[in-house]
Amino acid sequence: MAKNSVLKLMISQRSKLLFFLFLLAGCSGGLSSTVKEVASFDAKYGVNLSDYESGLPYFDTHEREVVLNIEDYPNVIEELRAVGENKDADSADYINFRVSLLEAEQFYKSALRRPFAGFNDVIRCSRKAEINQSVNELFTAINKTEEAITFYQSLGDKAKRIRIDPSWVDFMRASNAELSADGAKTLSIISSYCNSTPSE
Repeated sequence: MAKNSVLKLMISQRSKLLFFLFLLAGCSGGLSSTVKEVASFDAKYGVNLSDYESGLPYFDTHEREVVLNIEDYPNVIEELRAVGENKDADSADYINFRVSLLEAEQFYKSALRRPFAGFNDVIRCSRKAEINQSVNELFTAINKTEEAITFYQSLGDKAKRIRIDPSWVDFMRASNAELSADGAKTLSIISSYCNSTPSE
């Protein structure tokens, strides 16, 4: 009976060890491994981190090899999020960094491409509501880039493993300042002019 008890204890301990190793395998690999995993995602959708190095206006004149429509982004973003499941903290920050950039791209393109009512189009008071929505999307895009910067900087020296020019943060923020000024100017014009002439 004592022999059986010892055997049961050994089996129990072995099971616990295997379970621990299973959990460890799910969380292992680290940042470098996650970056490689995301590289497959990038290749699938034609994403390159250099696209973000000069700020969101890059997308004014550049289209990806794999064209993403506005309605495609939610599913693509969820696919990227799934890569980050059961990862270590650094890998999670990297995934969040990449997700925030994609979300910024999504909102920026939506703001830019709203037909005849984008934040930088000719202002028609009859489209005031749509223009306001466009500006709100622009500001959301800017906020998403700030989220991305926060996740990127949280990696500290490990951010060097990411293939993006470290100066992208400065370029992005300079670009964001210009975009914010454009959005604020549009809202100011609507507020001062369209309230008195709503039908034009």
